[in-house]
Amino acid sequence: MTGHMLIGETLFDLDSELPLRWKPEEERFRWQGEPFRRRVRVTLHCAEALPEWTEEELYREDGLRVGRDAEGNEVRVYTATFLAGWPVYARSVCRDGGVTIDFVNAHSIWQNPNIRLWNLVHMERFLLEADALVLHCSYLMIGGKAILFSAPSGTGKTTQAKLWEKLTPGRIINGDKAIVQKRGGTWYACGYPFHGSAEECENEDYPIAAIVVVRQSPEDTIEPLRPMKRLTAVYSECTVNTWDADSISRALNLVGELVTGVEVVCQHCTMNDEACHTLRRYLEERNLCNCTI
Repeated sequence: MTGHMLIGETLFDLDSELPLRWKPEEERFRWQGEPFRRRVRVTLHCAEALPEWTEEELYREDGLRVGRDAEGNEVRVYTATFLAGWPVYARSVCRDGGVTIDFVNAHSIWQNPNIRLWNLVHMERFLLEADALVLHCSYLMIGGKAILFSAPSGTGKTTQAKLWEKLTPGRIINGDKAIVQKRGGTWYACGYPFHGSAEECENEDYPIAAIVVVRQSPEDTIEPLRPMKRLTAVYSECTVNTWDADSISRALNLVGELVTGVEVVCQHCTMNDEACHTLRRYLEERNLCNCTI
């Protein structure tokens, strides 16, 4: 079975020996003939068993092992941490602008809601090659502009986005991540094909009005950030292959362009309505977006 999915401006052509199990939100990213900047071929094979690990190890965390084979290709092995024994269920090799994935066709794995095909395709690497970044944020649209609330998990970015939904005509596009990409001199937030623990997952792109770094506080204030603080705050919430020096360098350069090209502020905030009103006034005073539409 084949599938064509457009993520940002990167087109992923998928060719699988078995039917691809699309989740409802993933269907929204099927390619409809729109222009794209980068094309990636993804081939999926069903295997009885996966090869033993022989690669040079570069990185390891629960559920993921990354290495380099003798030809210099990046290899990833994926473990189902949500099943007893943490079985290895897939192995991917990135070469020649594409990815080959060998997977074990175990019903208990592929029917599990924790499995996401997009975890296997080295997405962040190919997006970066198309000058796009994956940013951990709550992506809100209001008045045709994007406001990205970015912060570590548990800090309150989702709470702030939901306050805007309650008090303004704003609408959450993705509660967990967004793709940020420069198009014709303008930075855009783009939809992301899954949403983590959040519920919202739409395929919509809007120019970025501001990136808001959320910090909890007993009072509601807005702090414009200096360039280095902008860079470190935004970079720390981007998905970057930290085992690859080229990826780090490219991501840092791209984040530098991003934080120079869009407003980045720190919102020291409570978790109540006044937090929304304080930020709304700040953005309206600077004509960054029309929050009253």
